Amino acid sequence: MAAAHVPVHAKAAQAAQAQRVLFCRSRFRKCRGASSSSRRRFLVLRASWFSSDTGTGDSAKDNKKGDKNNKGQSRREMQEKKNQKNMQKEKKELAKREKIRASSAARPYDAPNAPAMQAASMWAMPALSRQTWSTVLFAVAGVLVVALMRGGGDNNKPNYKSNFYKGRKGRWIRDRTLGGKMAFVPDEPLPSINEKEKRARERKEAEAKRAAAKERESIPPSWWTPPTPPETPPTASNFVEAQAILAAIQNKRVSGKQATTEDIANLYRATATKGVAVRVKTDSVRDSLLKRAVEDAIAPGKSSNVELLAAGERAFVSGLALSLGIAPAQANRVVANTCANRARNAIVAAVSATRRKDDAAAATELSSLAKTLEAFPPDDTGIAIQMAMDTIDTKIKEQDVNAIDSVLDGYGIGGDSAQLIRDMIRRASTSLKIR
Repeated sequence: MAAAHVPVHAKAAQAAQAQRVLFCRSRFRKCRGASSSSRRRFLVLRASWFSSDTGTGDSAKDNKKGDKNNKGQSRREMQEKKNQKNMQKEKKELAKREKIRASSAARPYDAPNAPAMQAASMWAMPALSRQTWSTVLFAVAGVLVVALMRGGGDNNKPNYKSNFYKGRKGRWIRDRTLGGKMAFVPDEPLPSINEKEKRARERKEAEAKRAAAKERESIPPSWWTPPTPPETPPTASNFVEAQAILAAIQNKRVSGKQATTEDIANLYRATATKGVAVRVKTDSVRDSLLKRAVEDAIAPGKSSNVELLAAGERAFVSGLALSLGIAPAQANRVVANTCANRARNAIVAAVSATRRKDDAAAATELSSLAKTLEAFPPDDTGIAIQMAMDTIDTKIKEQDVNAIDSVLDGYGIGGDSAQLIRDMIRRASTSLKIR
């Protein structure tokens, strides 16, 4: 029969067991002449050895663990010895430093040896590692370099990116009175007051100007006559209707078409008569709508605008301006410019009619202009009308002025409006002679 295969670890266990047997036999021979207590300890030791398992190889594992534990124990012992040595060295160094301090305190002050004593006391500091000392030295060197760059040497110029030097024209010079530092000399003298105070004062002045302008804009002109507010407050449907009419007018404007008299009447009916204000995107659109309403109000053939005839020229224009969100002063400027253009066209048409010997046509133009000036009288300056008269290209002679005067007297056109017309036509004739 073939021999049974024995594992390697089993063979190692058997060899260890054989060594134990040999060791026990030798110890037993030595213990024959020993005392009973020694023989008893040997028997206990032998029993503990031979009581463990011998066929599984656990004894070899236990031996390995024991070796590891012994190695760890030896390492710990070595580390403890090193620590003790380091502690002894530190104690010796501390004793040395204490001895140096005591000797320096007992020794009288000696001026020649003062630097050495100071150095000894300086280096008698708590023990630091070499890496810590190198870090401290590098930090001190960096601080010194930055101080030299900012306060002295060739690189002692201030920060050029500062807001103080931004946008200023000038040059840098070396000032000996400042120890060789660089000084900025501007081409223009610097302001004597603080910039922040100056900006704050400018902001206050601008706010005051805006407040004054807003107050002036709220002053109504002499013709300003807003309509009577409705008894019932507007509803949501009224706002929707007014905004829809405004959107239709704006769509016409985008397509290149102008708002008609009916569109302006519908907008007035949906807004001013019901107390509704609409939102217009730009000021130019609002001014153009008001200008169109003024043209309808001062046009000779305005009988088709029922809303205008019912409200009157002043109430019609004032109510529409309020509904569009136009301030009274801005509305007055739009009205003045529109009436000035109407006056220029009427003067040119009346002069042409008098030259054709058609006094009736001239009287119609002058009568319509007189009604316009009565409805919307110009302000005290009358700048818009003066500028309109200065732009007349037709050469108005003295006989034309006399013909207009005769038409005004002959057809009974009088009052302040007739005097304004006479002043305008004389202004036009004088302006053309100057040009």
